[in-house]
Amino acid sequence: MKETPSDLQGLVFGLLATISNTLIGIFMLGAGILLEAVNNRMLGLIGGMGFILTGLFLFVVYSSIKEKELPTLRE
Repeated sequence: MKETPSDLQGLVFGLLATISNTLIGIFMLGAGILLEAVNNRMLGLIGGMGFILTGLFLFVVYSSIKEKELPTLRE
């Protein structure tokens, strides 16, 4: 929210909440369908690996943004 102008914060928050809640519903439906074909432990492993990979991806993106933002600290 620091980067978003104050007059657009409500819009951005609303869009993020809408997208998040929609994706949660879609993934819950998909998980229910996948449980018919995949063992529940395997599906849990796949989901856990997805969380780990997503976290690593976001960490790399955040690190690269911060690195570009503060280039004078190294000099």
